[in-house]
Amino acid sequence: MSIITEPNISICYRSKIIERFIGFFDVSKDKTVSGLATVINAEIIKWEIGNKIVSQTYDGASVMAGGKNGVQNLIRQIYPNALFIHCYAHQLNLVLLHDAKTIQSVKLFICNLTIFHTFFSRSSKRSSLLREQGFKLPNQSDTRWNYHSRAASTIKIHFQELKNSVKHVTEESNWDPIFIATASGLLDKLNDTKFVYLLIFFNEIFIYTDHVINYRKHGVGAEVFMGSNIP
Repeated sequence: MSIITEPNISICYRSKIIERFIGFFDVSKDKTVSGLATVINAEIIKWEIGNKIVSQTYDGASVMAGGKNGVQNLIRQIYPNALFIHCYAHQLNLVLLHDAKTIQSVKLFICNLTIFHTFFSRSSKRSSLLREQGFKLPNQSDTRWNYHSRAASTIKIHFQELKNSVKHVTEESNWDPIFIATASGLLDKLNDTKFVYLLIFFNEIFIYTDHVINYRKHGVGAEVFMGSNIP
């Protein structure tokens, strides 16, 4: 999604060790498999690289990666050498998220990270409380493990400022009772030693997982590769 909430796909071409960013392409009018494939193929034709494509990589969304009805299949029908490779960074995200959900305490901690963003992002009045404290929480993404990393890091760095913002809602009588009750629950989380321990603990772990994810990450959205360098 772009900053104006319009759905886009990005396209990159990689030749040897050089990656060229082509641009963002508005796909809000047609997000079907054929529509997305048409956009990608149009750029391939425009840049006259069809005979050089040896692979294509996307995340695991069925519309992109589907073996029979995905974009990758349509592209491969046109360019038989364009083997599909699941984005390695996205695969790592899925593994980390799946493993985290198998441990109940960790699963709850990950869920709690998202609750803070949800509470403040759904109201401009509540969002302004964070701005007054000099920070904001990262945008939520359930499919990106590094969202949880950024959320944990932001909460740890601005722990007291976040606590001040939550306490403001609980102490001021002009807030909606539902918001006050929700803020009270968030304040309990911030005062919970187990939550604080996991926050510190996972910030240390995220240092290593972020390094691996950044190393494996080759871009966002759709990528079409040329030459013989396959990630």
